[in-house]
Amino acid sequence: MTQTQAVDVSGLIYDNFSWQNPIARKSYNGSVGVAYSLDFEPGDRDIYFRYWGSDGYGNGSSIEFVFSSADEALSDLLLDGGIWGNSADVIVAYSLTVGDDPSQAWLSLADFSGETDWKFRVDSSATETASSVKIAFVGSGDIAVVWQAFDPGTLVRTIKFTIVDEDGTAVSAERIIGNTGNPAFPTITALANGNAVIAWQDVSAQKMYYQVVGADGNDVTVLRSVDDAFGIVPKLVATPDGGFVLAWSSYAGTEGDGSPDGDVVIQMFDASGSFVSDFEIDRPGDQSLSDLTVTEDGRIVVVYNTETGDSTDTFQDAFMILDPRGRAITGDEGNNVIVGGLGASVISGLEGDDQLYGMNSADTLIGGDGNDRLDGGTGNDVMVGGNGDDTYYVDGSTEFVVEVANGGADRVFASVSFGLAGTHVENLTLTGTSNINATGNSLANIINGNAGNNIIDGGTGIDVMSGGKGNDVYIIDRTGDTVTETTGNGTDRIESSVNYSLAGIHVENLTLTGALNIQGTGNSLDNAVVGNAANNVLDGAGGNDKLKGAAGADTLTGGTGTDQFIFTSLSESTVASSGRDLILDFARTQGDRVNLSVIDANTALAGDQAFTFVGAASFSNKAGELRYAVSGGDTFIEGDVDGNGTADFSIVLDRSLAMVGADFVL
Repeated sequence: MTQTQAVDVSGLIYDNFSWQNPIARKSYNGSVGVAYSLDFEPGDRDIYFRYWGSDGYGNGSSIEFVFSSADEALSDLLLDGGIWGNSADVIVAYSLTVGDDPSQAWLSLADFSGETDWKFRVDSSATETASSVKIAFVGSGDIAVVWQAFDPGTLVRTIKFTIVDEDGTAVSAERIIGNTGNPAFPTITALANGNAVIAWQDVSAQKMYYQVVGADGNDVTVLRSVDDAFGIVPKLVATPDGGFVLAWSSYAGTEGDGSPDGDVVIQMFDASGSFVSDFEIDRPGDQSLSDLTVTEDGRIVVVYNTETGDSTDTFQDAFMILDPRGRAITGDEGNNVIVGGLGASVISGLEGDDQLYGMNSADTLIGGDGNDRLDGGTGNDVMVGGNGDDTYYVDGSTEFVVEVANGGADRVFASVSFGLAGTHVENLTLTGTSNINATGNSLANIINGNAGNNIIDGGTGIDVMSGGKGNDVYIIDRTGDTVTETTGNGTDRIESSVNYSLAGIHVENLTLTGALNIQGTGNSLDNAVVGNAANNVLDGAGGNDKLKGAAGADTLTGGTGTDQFIFTSLSESTVASSGRDLILDFARTQGDRVNLSVIDANTALAGDQAFTFVGAASFSNKAGELRYAVSGGDTFIEGDVDGNGTADFSIVLDRSLAMVGADFVL
């Protein structure tokens, strides 16, 4: 911030009384005024005020504004600040309750000594309860007033609005500005062009509504809404460029313990009320909005309460400064939280554990020393972590991460497909639920998938990969690569160019790749194990497995369970021994079968013809015949697809067996 000011508040301490709703406002000359309600006993609240000079020292003790003898609950406060030519004027908005009557909305003008100039009742209803009275200057010094009205007879709540001049006279008609759903918690702020913007919450539909009104009380924009899964208590602040910021607490997600997860949503608008950009404070645990202000140079200060982690139930106050101007922003040796502008920003954190956030432009984020968090936002961003264990958040395919050797142990969280090639980042985690992919580099990577269907390729290092939920595919190219999968997380497949076994992991399928003679082994699940074009050794292990050797002279073992040995083309097991597959443990008692259903048994006819099993008989020059022959203790399965009386493919079983038609899927 451009200026801070300390004040002595010792004069505001009262024993045995209840403070309510203290409000501080700054005048044009740097003085600060604070008003508050003091509850002496139930139903007897009075409004007090004290001010401090620009030097931070109090000017006298607190004074009481004697507006009435009834119950007065402070709602809002304005300091004239020279608008009416008198910097000592104080405009107070409050709810006044007389006995059991409905509360009323009032404005009063007083000075720093407590003298009252005028009082004006804003609302006109004799039956409605008026509360949450908020005020802002509009035009050349009129006061825009908005309040919440509740009719106890109809149980209808509305947001009402009017304008009062400097003499305490209404200059626009009282009117309903919000009656959609169940409106509540109105707020208002003056804009640089003399207009004002009003916002409120629809508590029944969890929407934020806002509308820009002119100095004459008429609408400048149509009523607009912002959807939120569960947004509460909006706050407004104007920006020097004529626009405004609307922020609120949002409870759309859940924490690890199942409780609602609070975040702070900040949206920026131009003077016409058109959306410009947004930002969300979404850290582990709950965040709730406390206050919102803007510095003289246009930066936005967000004050919020944050939980120290997911479900810790330990909270602390924090603040974040957003810079919508789009320029170079540099931190210091502390732990900075810096948000870039609406234009392309260059943000440097320097030393410390910094949090750097871009917006919706092409930003450059430079972490420097320390363990930094870098989130470029939605633009085409460049993020440079520097020294320390840095964390990057990527949400666009054109975002670029820069890390060099010896720069710490780093991690990327990506909601889009992302690869670590060319960066010295060790770890990659996919976020969200989209079907996206992750690729490692030559380092020993730790790569985690998201809830979608992911393709995870660790690269050329010795990697640890975990897909999470979804039907995931893992690319293995080193014998030391490790895959972690647990039950209930989809149907997964490993594609390996080296010897690989599924033992100990909850992966269902294994496909061998490349051109090497390698081995593939299943596990206790029902596996599909597929070879490559070379000579493979495939073992299904436990479960009801499907084994397909593909090209090459493969050795197939089903293991326990009801297994199928699948052949889909003639070339997968040739008559020549150099390309013929060997099945080691065909067991009819376990329900094993040889599946030839995909092979066309008669190539002279259109379509896919099924084989005719002829037992041990010789071929009779009819296309589509399937036979077996026992020789040397082995059983040879042969098929003739062109009707020339000779075998076009051959499969051998490592045992002597009288085959029957039920041994096949034809």
